[in-house]
Amino acid sequence: MAENLPAGSLYSAMARATNMFGKSLRLTGTGLDNQPIDTADWLGDIILVDFWGSWCVPCLTQMPKIAELRNELEPRGFRVLGVAYEDPDRTREYLATRPEYDWPNIAGYLDEDRQGKPYGNLIVEQYGVESFPTYWIIDRDGVVHKGARRADELESQIRSLINRPRD
Repeated sequence: MAENLPAGSLYSAMARATNMFGKSLRLTGTGLDNQPIDTADWLGDIILVDFWGSWCVPCLTQMPKIAELRNELEPRGFRVLGVAYEDPDRTREYLATRPEYDWPNIAGYLDEDRQGKPYGNLIVEQYGVESFPTYWIIDRDGVVHKGARRADELESQIRSLINRPRD
């Protein structure tokens, strides 16, 4: 289906995203500290990918639960990767007020050539993420799963994957 949609369209990206669940996924980018981030370096861990923005009230409401899970499960191989849909400076500014959210983040960019949009993120656009927060879970084998929208269901998914024995 994605092949029949106009290349570069939102619907094409959304179709690609839907088709990718259950397949290997590698995300790369530059962190807020200007260091490279590559989920391939974390193969063997469970990775929660949190698509968020500091302007998104539901995103901010969920973050304390994510921090709690990360603090509890990190010794068992659980990581969080934020993908912020906004200017990196704005993301840094918000996170400076919330030091408990110290996981790596790939933030967006400011680019006046993007049809006047003041913010964006190449990963969000590439995969057609259309609502925030959106959660993906990359399992120990690098396979991506669609994350639940509610915190209790998301926690259940993560615990289920973290409790599976490592190969």
